[in-house]
Amino acid sequence: QLAVMLLGLDVLSKGVTDILSAKAGCETVVLLANIAAEIDAVMLISGHGGSIDLPPYCVTAALSLAFALWGLSYRRGAFRETIRSMRLASIPTVISSEDKLAEEGSILNKKLGTTKGFLQRCTEPDFSERFYRRAVPPCLLLVLILALAAAYLSGTGAVFRCLAALSSAAAALSATLLYARPFFLTAKKLSLSGAALAGWKGAEDMAKAVGLVIRDLDIFPENSVILNGMKVLSGAHVEKVVAYTGSVILATGSGLRRVFGELMRQYAAPLYRVEDFDCGTEGGVSAFIGQEQVLVGTGAYMNLMGIRVPGSVDVAGAVYTAIDHELCGVFIVNYLPQELVQNALYRLENGRLRPIFAIRDFNISPSMMIQKFRLNEGSISFLPPENRYQLSVEPETEGKPSALLSREGLWHYSETARGGRRLWRTTRRALLMTVLGAVLGIVIVFISCARGAFASVAPMKLLLAMLLWAFATLMIAESADGD
Repeated sequence: QLAVMLLGLDVLSKGVTDILSAKAGCETVVLLANIAAEIDAVMLISGHGGSIDLPPYCVTAALSLAFALWGLSYRRGAFRETIRSMRLASIPTVISSEDKLAEEGSILNKKLGTTKGFLQRCTEPDFSERFYRRAVPPCLLLVLILALAAAYLSGTGAVFRCLAALSSAAAALSATLLYARPFFLTAKKLSLSGAALAGWKGAEDMAKAVGLVIRDLDIFPENSVILNGMKVLSGAHVEKVVAYTGSVILATGSGLRRVFGELMRQYAAPLYRVEDFDCGTEGGVSAFIGQEQVLVGTGAYMNLMGIRVPGSVDVAGAVYTAIDHELCGVFIVNYLPQELVQNALYRLENGRLRPIFAIRDFNISPSMMIQKFRLNEGSISFLPPENRYQLSVEPETEGKPSALLSREGLWHYSETARGGRRLWRTTRRALLMTVLGAVLGIVIVFISCARGAFASVAPMKLLLAMLLWAFATLMIAESADGD
């Protein structure tokens, strides 16, 4: 038993320092169980074990120490995976929780940022640590009182035998694993996507969020939007139509920027100052360049604005340009759906985390997305254009990081959010099971010891019960979903 305690010095020393700093946790309970088992074993060897003809509780105390070391190993492995993912990108995408963007609750947003404050959030106490800091001091006092009461009621006076049995039951085997193991599995899975979760705080942010902001490039990355041709009408100059259309598109900040930016470079078209920009009407935008009004949008938008689109150029997915209410240009744009984006939309469609589409591209509509990605009818809804533009603006100040991404894409973004929510649910469920097992164990051990039925809670029987409960706890906890 002494050799085992020396091998588990990392856990036991933390139990001591936690007591000295008034932050007693589950390691403190493990420390008490091992000290009580050591004293009980010494008394048995020295012939002061009384009339109880049973081995000491060294095996249960040693196992609780072994599980605590196992949990410590998982925790360190989780931090190793998290830091490795954090270092993948020199300029990471920071996912943070925004409270002011949704009336129902917070939502997840992302922007390019830094790793500032990330490690600090990773090392903040998790839910189980905070619970044990409040519960362990009264629990230790209760165990000591029950040990004295059981020794008196049984008439044996075996205080340390009762204390060893009660503290072993209190030191639930899954106590240090209930957060460390799910955190490690989550960190390892997210590292494959180049993502890093900010520990329990990050998981808490993900769990409290009601939705996540999705922008143009999340749905159609730059390489999936292709210009297939253009046609200039009404005798307009090509360079003027390209320059006016490109200037307005660049002002929208939509996912079409790259396509029209390259087209402007190809025709050496100048970039004009855009004034009186208006995005209030669905399907297009209007602006002034100098004294001329420029309308850019879909065919339906042109018809809405009183501009007739000839049947020969009426093409789905095209971008139309009208200058002073005269149709001047048609640009054929193809949108290629990506499989990973489709899979992410499927997950979000069937999950609890609501996608909030902050789409600026007027060609991207709910019906177009349902058709392109083969989603269920009515599964996608958009906010009004003004709200989408407001929501799609990246936060000016960098919030507290909930997670970091080194890869772009809706799949990595949504999977990080789902991983954090799963970790939150798993930890809470595992803590409930662990506390229930510890309470039941203490009650059963106290009743048995108080009646003098020490054989009913013999070390091997208690060991088997603790192992079965720990196994059931981990199995039930890991079945929690995270959508």
